[in-house]
Amino acid sequence: MRRQRADLRWRPPALAPSSDLAIVSALIAAQTVVRVALSFGGAVNGRVQLYARPEVLIQRPAALAAIKANAQLVANALANVPVEVVVELGTLRMPLKQLRQLEHGATFTLQGFVDSRVPVYCGGALKAWAKPVVCRGVLAVQIETVIHDQGIKS
Repeated sequence: MRRQRADLRWRPPALAPSSDLAIVSALIAAQTVVRVALSFGGAVNGRVQLYARPEVLIQRPAALAAIKANAQLVANALANVPVEVVVELGTLRMPLKQLRQLEHGATFTLQGFVDSRVPVYCGGALKAWAKPVVCRGVLAVQIETVIHDQGIKS
């Protein structure tokens, strides 16, 4: 008697309708679904398709216990973390044509006046309002108002 070799070539799966509406509805509602399609041949030919949500196949990790942190230790640990500080002197809109024609020495006016308050952003969040000043010949800002809440993302 001659043995037949299994045909292991890839074949695109053919979707067969399921008669169990509860299972199909649960899978449709899931955000992620794992599909395993198996085709086999030999003395018996067939195709099996399995659909499951990942949590059925892989055990969820145990929840980690919350640890109450010491605020002073956290503040000390973060004290030396560098934070980008951006002071926005002004904004303007100009046509691309005009932007392409800019040359060395070109000037353009910004909205606002020299003594206008300017926003100070820390890590992209509005944290203060300041006034532009000159300190020992260097451009600087003098903080006028500090925003104590979470700030506004720019």
